[in-house]
Amino acid sequence: MNFPNDFKNAVFRLLALSGFAAAAMSAPSALSAPYPMGAEISRVSFSPKQIRYFTPFDLMAVFHQIFPAGEVGYGVTGCYSLSEVDRPVIGDALPSTGEPAIGEPSFGFVVWVSRCLQGMTKATYDPLVFTPESERFAYGPDFFAWREQAVPGQQIAHLPWRSVPTAIQDGFLAKEILRMVGPDDVIRDFGNFASVADFARDRSLKGRAATAASPPTVAEFAEAFAFAVGLSDEFLSY
Repeated sequence: MNFPNDFKNAVFRLLALSGFAAAAMSAPSALSAPYPMGAEISRVSFSPKQIRYFTPFDLMAVFHQIFPAGEVGYGVTGCYSLSEVDRPVIGDALPSTGEPAIGEPSFGFVVWVSRCLQGMTKATYDPLVFTPESERFAYGPDFFAWREQAVPGQQIAHLPWRSVPTAIQDGFLAKEILRMVGPDDVIRDFGNFASVADFARDRSLKGRAATAASPPTVAEFAEAFAFAVGLSDEFLSY
């Protein structure tokens, strides 16, 4: 049976929110604080278009699932509680009609999402306090095992990205695509890329461009890569 693309994507993303898609990479217990359901976050989406974007409320649930460390450190604010100024900009309803305040994501929406992504990715890949548990969650068991053998005792975050074997780099980038968006079927349904590997290569180029000024550390490249994924339609819509 062939389901419509938006239905399949929505089902996968809902499963991801329940932890199904990240089952192989469980979040550390210390980072598993409940999602703040009482926060003042818009539940109103943008006007229905060909691309269906998450409501801000649902987007924050996605952020919380993927970047559970993002609630603490590095001054991440305005992501779980929105000011009255921010609310219309990111898709809230017009009080007079109940309709979306704007039809599609605006520059203000991009600024808001970017601010949240920057803080959350920084807190995940280069936290103020690293533990083996948080490091394994951020970079995955293969990256962790390579570090233990190649450069034991050094933090993965602060290693030069170019010192990491290509196979470990590729495995990490594919893991992050699977964690943030989904498998090949979901990637193909958006119509932009044929596979996780193709999408990872494209976002990797953007990550390299963002860190071209100087050789990046692992954490710097991971943050740039996740930021590029986080601003894509594949991440922000279903």
